[in-house]
Amino acid sequence: MTAKALEAVATLEPNSALIPGVSQWLLANRRGPKWLSTQDTTTVIIAALVLKPPKAVGGDVDVLLDGQNAGQATLTGQEAVTLNIDASTLKAGAHTVTMTGAPAGLTFSTQLNYSREPAELKGDASKGFRMSRQYQRLEPVWDAKNNKYTYRRVPLLKGGQMQPVTVGDLILVTLSVQPVGQAARYMVVSDPIPAGMKALDERSLSIAGLQDPDEYGWDNWNYWYAGRDLLDDRVDLYADYLKGEQKMTYLLRAQTPGTFTALPTHAFLMYDPDVEGYAPATTFTVRDRGQ
Repeated sequence: MTAKALEAVATLEPNSALIPGVSQWLLANRRGPKWLSTQDTTTVIIAALVLKPPKAVGGDVDVLLDGQNAGQATLTGQEAVTLNIDASTLKAGAHTVTMTGAPAGLTFSTQLNYSREPAELKGDASKGFRMSRQYQRLEPVWDAKNNKYTYRRVPLLKGGQMQPVTVGDLILVTLSVQPVGQAARYMVVSDPIPAGMKALDERSLSIAGLQDPDEYGWDNWNYWYAGRDLLDDRVDLYADYLKGEQKMTYLLRAQTPGTFTALPTHAFLMYDPDVEGYAPATTFTVRDRGQ
């Protein structure tokens, strides 16, 4: 609503004294590079396109981190300036970024990038979704009666440890997602793919415990999710409505030897991303053939 109001004011009264304050409020309520939802982000961008172009500014701005000099940014015209600050020595807790010498009306934002060890990437069901992820190696079995191969499932997690796989192995991934407390509308489940593996559609195979591909009924498509994308780095699933626990499967093919980490599966509501959940990270070892 605030962005729509800004768009209206900027259209009807482009020199209104309200515009700087409203613009600052919108910028202060960003969440990283975006706003609460894709719809909110789109609305703010549309409003920004109506605003008058800013005046060109120039000069040097000194940047302080917790009162200590962190660098200097040189302003040249209307283009944004980026200053990278070494944050490797920062400790946990609040920190303050201050700018001196900044011209009136200048806005800035900060972003902190960091990484964590895979063992620290644990599941979290406290914010709206309960998630789990299971990996099983597929072993081909010849079905002489039906003159075809079927695949039996062998769990990779044994005694709390992931068993190694071999280049060429097919791995069945089963994702379980359940809203906590109430049904969910317009949700996304995003499952990162470990490096060295490729995502495949499992429906071309006859897998023990799964519905036979010929029984899906392509003319009566009734999966609980509305769409699924098999991408290079992740598998994304979209659902209009979800109540209770549901499962989705897809395949991975091990292609490159090495040790790789599958980052946590992430489920969230598209229009309320604070309602979310994570499954824990998993580390794979892929052996070369003959090892």
